[in-house]
Amino acid sequence: MRPSHPRAKLNRLGAYLAVMVLAVSMLVDGPARSQPLTASEIAAPPMVTGAVVSPSGKYVAFLSWDGEENLIMVYDVETKVSTPIYRGRFREAFGGSWPEWVAWKTDDRILMGLSLFEVGRRRNDPDGRITTFRGGQGVISVRRDGTDRITVRAPRSRPGDPGMVLDTLPREPDEILMTFDDGGGVLSVARANVRTGESREVLQGERRVLSYHTDARGEVVARTRLRGLIGRILVAEGRDPVSGDWVELFRVRKDELRDFPDYDILGATSRQGELYVSARGEASDDPTAGVHIFDFRTRLLGPAIWRHAEYDVADVVLSEDGAFQAGCYWADAFECDFRDPEDAAVFRGLKRFFGGERSLSVASQSDDGRIWLLAVSGPRNPGDYFLYDSEARNVEPLGPMFRGLREERLAPTRRLDYAAGDGQRLHGYLTGHAPGPGQPPRPLIVLPHGGPEVRDTLSYDVFAQILATRGYQVLQPDFRGSSGRGRAWAEAGYREYGGVMQTDVYAGLDHMVAEGLADPARVCIMGASYGGYVAAWAAADQPDRFRCAVSIAGLSDLEEALRWERRQFGAGSDRYEYWVKSMGDPRLDEARLKAASPIHQVASWRTPVLLIHGEEDNIVSVEQSRALNRALVRAAKPVRYLEIEDAGHSGWSEEAWTLILAELDSFLGRHLPASPPTVIAQTP
Repeated sequence: MRPSHPRAKLNRLGAYLAVMVLAVSMLVDGPARSQPLTASEIAAPPMVTGAVVSPSGKYVAFLSWDGEENLIMVYDVETKVSTPIYRGRFREAFGGSWPEWVAWKTDDRILMGLSLFEVGRRRNDPDGRITTFRGGQGVISVRRDGTDRITVRAPRSRPGDPGMVLDTLPREPDEILMTFDDGGGVLSVARANVRTGESREVLQGERRVLSYHTDARGEVVARTRLRGLIGRILVAEGRDPVSGDWVELFRVRKDELRDFPDYDILGATSRQGELYVSARGEASDDPTAGVHIFDFRTRLLGPAIWRHAEYDVADVVLSEDGAFQAGCYWADAFECDFRDPEDAAVFRGLKRFFGGERSLSVASQSDDGRIWLLAVSGPRNPGDYFLYDSEARNVEPLGPMFRGLREERLAPTRRLDYAAGDGQRLHGYLTGHAPGPGQPPRPLIVLPHGGPEVRDTLSYDVFAQILATRGYQVLQPDFRGSSGRGRAWAEAGYREYGGVMQTDVYAGLDHMVAEGLADPARVCIMGASYGGYVAAWAAADQPDRFRCAVSIAGLSDLEEALRWERRQFGAGSDRYEYWVKSMGDPRLDEARLKAASPIHQVASWRTPVLLIHGEEDNIVSVEQSRALNRALVRAAKPVRYLEIEDAGHSGWSEEAWTLILAELDSFLGRHLPASPPTVIAQTP
């Protein structure tokens, strides 16, 4: 269920914005050298996350990590006291348990999801042979003080897989809805009692069903499932409110499949038989994904009720009864356009209060709309929680998600606007501390994003801040082929590896040099995943532009990448089909794919390059970096290679980050030295 936004509370909020006071004071010290971000800070779990307000607004439950234990805490809004109701500990050699999520059933009853992985070793020695292990997940119901623990599981669910909570049914005191798989590949729905643990099946599922959706009353109204001989067709179905039959809403066929589908179910309307969906129109005047209403009784998708001219819809704000209130999207920051002018004014005021570069969303709120839990983030802030009380007229800080990443230590980010060589308007984000008076620009690192169908925004970026706290300025350039700005913008990057997607990246650098923002003799390029490909291709394609390049989990051989995708996932898979559309057809585009592959440019390679790859990467094969490293070594070209044992495509451990930062510091220190910036230290 999405948090509701009662209009009365919104309007009242607008009257109080001018008098809101944030109860945080800062003491300012003198100038000091910025301390570069460390591996332990980067890999540390969030100190506060997953926060939710109780129905009355008197309490907040959240997950926490205190450096040793994984906790579930309950915060009393009146007394300002936090109390742990669950403690879990995880040790590398022996495993342990940890919480995944927490939710309120009533003010006195809490649901929590736990994961368990325990390892027994001979003689209890951390290096001893493994003798036993057990793992799985659990759903537990407890009182607010942590007592009276009840295990909740769906009927016929498998050990260690109790099912997933579909709907907490806030209007009912004792029961919740759960989805479960009995082991036969059939996803069904059950009701479970949180006070007794008893459960019963209420909806028999079918094979290949992936998920269900409920309306504001807790009724199952839609589901997604796979169809076709090999499951290549993804179908959204709605449940007829009279007959209970499932009817098709829409489907994505083979020639429409993408890694990022053009549709999504956003929620149920206030009327039976209707759903809000996100969809891109085919017409030229419907360039972006908007909000539509689908009536599954008539099987008709209505016209867009909301659409932004430039950005795809990312979310919606619905009232508790399902009325549409706002469409939300990522521009530079996260924005919501409210239909009601007074509501819109209120949220503009909130944005001004927290700062225009910050993204603001309502993570949770009390049933009466008085207490709001706000999630606020920005380029210098990976996330804070605040409580807003509309009657007390104040905003209270609940806590930062990452306490070690204080805002004054991190570098500011601003937007740059410029044009590509063909006149296409582009933009990028520049992160870094300003140079001292009379000093030249800081050395620049160009940091293109991965994907390629993702995009950068004015939000916290770990690599940008890693580099900025070490004294670099960092440019994150937007380019054609990115997501979030409509179908045409994404498809403009199809079959443009080494083409327009690459030259759009260079356009950002050209703009900075022309404006005196960067010294062309002090520039390197770095990226991960698709950004790693961009960095490697830049090293091969433009050796005179870049003093060095860092490619993390990047592609080096486009033909081999397509062969690997086909071997791993099959020629009939949606994933392989997408990459053929994005990179090119290996049968028809062989020459172009080879010409755009860094591994085939080794003979003329001059740029020093650092290659980093996780041994267990299942997104980009580690062989991509291994092969490029072998080719460069054989040709006596300047290359360093770091392969990280037991590491995947992302989500790296502290040990992995330690290796990455050490290699990065050594490599950049040799080819593009920088001095940590001087900042004003602030102590809370």
